[in-house]
Amino acid sequence: MRWIISVLTGGLVVALLFVVGPVGAAHADTCPVPTYPSPTGSYGELKATHVSCAKAAEIAQAFYSCRTKNGQTGRCVKKVKGYSCQEERTTLSDFYAAVVTCQKNRKKVKLSYRENFRVAA
Repeated sequence: MRWIISVLTGGLVVALLFVVGPVGAAHADTCPVPTYPSPTGSYGELKATHVSCAKAAEIAQAFYSCRTKNGQTGRCVKKVKGYSCQEERTTLSDFYAAVVTCQKNRKKVKLSYRENFRVAA
């Protein structure tokens, strides 16, 4: 009888893990993408963990401002509104695509963008 109770209890615990998910796992909300500040680029995706979508959009815009202070293809090397940001870029012939992750303790903002750098004037 104890064996049956153990099996049923174990099965219940496993079922709850599938429904609830692992303890401590944070869900990233997909946020509406803000308007890109330049006609030469666009945001692809914006995700927020432990932060509101409004704050995530604010961080995305602040990162753009920081990055473009060093030119159109510049990089941001300072904290953005207290968040440390890491950028990974893939450069192609006339544009680059990037994924940026900004973190401040448990708060996390992840965004992707594309920037054309050879635009005819």
